[in-house]
Amino acid sequence: MEDLDFGIIERFYHISPRGAANPMIELPASLLLDQDKVREVLEKGAALVKATSLELPASFIGSTFFYLCATYIVFMAQENRIPDLTLDNLTFQIEGHNDHFHLGYKINRLEWKDVPDTGREAFVAKEFSRLIQDTVYPGVEAVAASAGVKSAMIWNQFAGQYTFLTKYLKANETREEVLVRLEQDCAVILEQISADEFGRRRHPFVHKPRYIDSPYSPGEQIAIRSSCCMYYCKEDGVKCYSCPKLTAEAREEMRQEILAKAR
Repeated sequence: MEDLDFGIIERFYHISPRGAANPMIELPASLLLDQDKVREVLEKGAALVKATSLELPASFIGSTFFYLCATYIVFMAQENRIPDLTLDNLTFQIEGHNDHFHLGYKINRLEWKDVPDTGREAFVAKEFSRLIQDTVYPGVEAVAASAGVKSAMIWNQFAGQYTFLTKYLKANETREEVLVRLEQDCAVILEQISADEFGRRRHPFVHKPRYIDSPYSPGEQIAIRSSCCMYYCKEDGVKCYSCPKLTAEAREEMRQEILAKAR
């Protein structure tokens, strides 16, 4: 559908019908459930970023399953539609951009369902539950198993990503009807989709973020991540300033270094 706006989704999550321009690695997304195939992709990804283990590529590939959740959340609110994000309709892609990489999905066929006004809550609960059970849960678990890591490493990142997305939408969306739908749909996701459906004891989207002063923009704050993204698990890798693994002393030392470079 030509007027379907993939702006936020393409910019933040690299999901669109056109996909990446020059993917370095791509494969049918359904193969992400094949542990042998995923292991190959993890090893290729580790070589690309000079990772010291499979934790880093597993973290990044596993996080793309949240990207699919984000796509549902954005499109339900903004477009009143959900696109077909079944793995058979997606191509997983990794694209290089100088010093970093984008991971995402090309949508092979742009098909969608309209979200009804009558019975909206039941529809959202059913379709989001289907996305979790058929795609997100098996995908996260397969990636973790292939890397030999606990899936909690991936799941625990979902809360921070969900918090960022909903906060961003509320701060940047001007259409009242979109904000109303967002609030209603998020309530359904948090209250009607059980932790069991994610294979977790607590809902992976639930999070009470902690904020710290930003050393990059005086007067602003940034949220400490809900879990480490494992970016430091590479040659010469360092933890992010917002990493929950940083000690107070290490974060203060990093803050001073950032401020000194800004002078």
